[in-house]
Amino acid sequence: MQITNGSILNFNFLDVIFRKISIIPGLADTLRQRLPPDYQKKFEARDTVFQPVNTTFSVAKGVVDFPQLFLVTDTFAVGGMGQLTFDGRVVGRMSLWIDPEMSFAMIQSIAELQYLTDAQGRIVIPIIMQGSLDSVKVMPDLGYIASRLALSKTQELVNNWFRKRTQTGHDQQAPATSPQQQSENAPSESTTAKENVLNNLINLFLKETPSERSSSQSP
Repeated sequence: MQITNGSILNFNFLDVIFRKISIIPGLADTLRQRLPPDYQKKFEARDTVFQPVNTTFSVAKGVVDFPQLFLVTDTFAVGGMGQLTFDGRVVGRMSLWIDPEMSFAMIQSIAELQYLTDAQGRIVIPIIMQGSLDSVKVMPDLGYIASRLALSKTQELVNNWFRKRTQTGHDQQAPATSPQQQSENAPSESTTAKENVLNNLINLFLKETPSERSSSQSP
């Protein structure tokens, strides 16, 4: 299948995806305000226009299968697999890759987005597509995003904790204690550190209102 002038009318792919990332509240609106004007326009465009598409598909048992569907715009690409049934049902799992230059500008505006980048510096967001042909719902994979944010923040907090201990010379200059006192103190310090890390993660990334939690579970 070849499409030379493909577009999704009245649908801004970037704006829709980033408005649904509820883990970082107000993400799309903040990007609109902080990005350079050229990039702000990407979130304000009415339609999503794709470069020419050349893809293969198969048809069997009432299902049109796109095993490797790849769509490209001037600032991002969407790729993955999708299926369309003869009765109009759509399902797919894809990934959104934002080009490195725009990804850098977005990270400069929202620091947390750095935790969603790949080795090439591109922001990568898995996407779930589901619904009917005339009403396809596109949702970012919030479970994946939360796990990346939590894992990266945990590493950052632990690194900062060890760095502070090293800078203060706590380990080297600690007063001498007996083996029994050391064994009594160690569990308390370890437990406190782990609790601090966990509490920070919960406060920063996993606190959702009931409405947000319900919306993130919808297809």
